[in-house]
Amino acid sequence: MRFHHICILVSNLDRAIKMWTEVFDFELQGKFVGPDEDKGGSDTKLSELMEDIWGMKGPKTTVALLTSPGGAMLELQESINPPMQQTPAENFKYYKTNVMEVGFWVDDVDYWWDRIRAAGYKTQTDYVWSMGEARTFLFYDDDHHLIQLWQGTGQQPAWQ
Repeated sequence: MRFHHICILVSNLDRAIKMWTEVFDFELQGKFVGPDEDKGGSDTKLSELMEDIWGMKGPKTTVALLTSPGGAMLELQESINPPMQQTPAENFKYYKTNVMEVGFWVDDVDYWWDRIRAAGYKTQTDYVWSMGEARTFLFYDDDHHLIQLWQGTGQQPAWQ
């Protein structure tokens, strides 16, 4: 099994695209509003499929697909119908169920620390911390998602 992508739900798609393209050098591959029957390409109409997936009539969303120079793929999505509701920051806790972090392996964590702080994003700690031979930090995007940047030796985290 190989990782394909992660979908991140955002309250402002253009602002999220700006972060991922300007801070992280992701490239926007495409942006579209769905459902759009021309994008379906299967026996099931996309509008029917989205109704089944979302569990409601008439969902509509704007989707952006981005890729990194290293091959990571992101799907950013901002709901139109129903209107997107930003999850309160207090709901992003390590004791509440959700996807807590999106992590990326980097070559120079200090470079990324400086870049993230210069871009004005809030870091979880005021320092880059060590975990065995690895060094890492986490920061919050505009929708309170935690993004972790990790520099270490080899392919596995120090605890494995």
